[in-house]
Amino acid sequence: MGGYELHQKLRTKAVRQLKKKDYAGAIESLHGGAVELLKEGEQGSGCDLGVYMIDVYGQAELPSDETSRGRILEIVKAAKPDFWRKKVIDAAIKWSAKVTSAPAGDGHLRLALGEALVASGEFYAAEGHLLAASAPPPGNASLASQHFDASAPTKFASSQLTWLYAHAETESQAKGESRDQATIARSASGRWALRGLLPLLVARAFTGSRAFLIAYVKELVTKHPKLLLPTQPNPKAFSPVGGTTTVQSDPLQLYMTANADLNFAQMTLALVGQAVSVKKSGQRVGDQLRNAWGGLIQQYQREGPALEADEFVGDTINGISTLYFDVRSNQPQGNFMQDMLGALMGGGPQGGSQPAPVIVKQPPAPKGVQRPDTEESAGDGGEELDLD
Repeated sequence: MGGYELHQKLRTKAVRQLKKKDYAGAIESLHGGAVELLKEGEQGSGCDLGVYMIDVYGQAELPSDETSRGRILEIVKAAKPDFWRKKVIDAAIKWSAKVTSAPAGDGHLRLALGEALVASGEFYAAEGHLLAASAPPPGNASLASQHFDASAPTKFASSQLTWLYAHAETESQAKGESRDQATIARSASGRWALRGLLPLLVARAFTGSRAFLIAYVKELVTKHPKLLLPTQPNPKAFSPVGGTTTVQSDPLQLYMTANADLNFAQMTLALVGQAVSVKKSGQRVGDQLRNAWGGLIQQYQREGPALEADEFVGDTINGISTLYFDVRSNQPQGNFMQDMLGALMGGGPQGGSQPAPVIVKQPPAPKGVQRPDTEESAGDGGEELDLD
């Protein structure tokens, strides 16, 4: 039987089963048929049955559990990376968002999708899923514990490093490139760290951002000890600005490195952590902490290559200034970084307004990295997921 005939036969069979409310039977027919068709290279027909299966999940009010997610993953892994597979993934996320009440979809599903794409070397496609898996909606501990895996940020960190090393290997083989793979990896390591850290901070996923960066930096400097500066101690515990004690009982360990982007990422996390602790204690962010953040940005403008290479870095710095340091700069009319710094150094409008909507927005593909045209990214700005 040809692919088209089998596809039509299974759709007809599923319709009959659904008329009898035989949801389990319909799911079994559609899942088995989708996998079989995909193995035969019938991409459109196989993915269509996969989408139909997920629609039946909704009719049956099936929960997002290991079994239901497992069928989806089997179909995704069997499919080729084109718009047909995207239809399956989009349908799966939409279904899981509905049954779990997690706006970006079940974190377990997003993590599993990300890991599957990493395994096939589709790092940019995986990144959006891993970001979403690492950012449970803030203020909902029950949702986070039920539908998100606490290990997701650590796994995200390992994925970013794997992507970094793959990128470095490709770059080292480019015509005219004289640097070796290790040198390129050390040079670009801060950019890949910021790709994970900054979107998570803007999404108010502070716990996830902290776990991500700690795992990323620790694994990175273990493999590339040449990154570390010859200072002692290294790492050293972050000292709160102003000598206050409103920080976590487990202070952030800062690694002093030769990479300006990586140093900025660590100091950003440290200052944001102090701001979070200050606000949790019922206080307002003071001028000392706000000025320390402004000073860090000024230094980074002089030293940080990612600020110029990756436009999203400046955009997220602006968002972090508002969310954590209560800086309300005017609508930018030119150089928004200078506008925001002016607000910081001048005291800036502060307090009173509500936090911005929580969004996990995947950064655009790094310059020099080819972005797949048919994968799970949403336009040139990556994947944007409203988590408010």
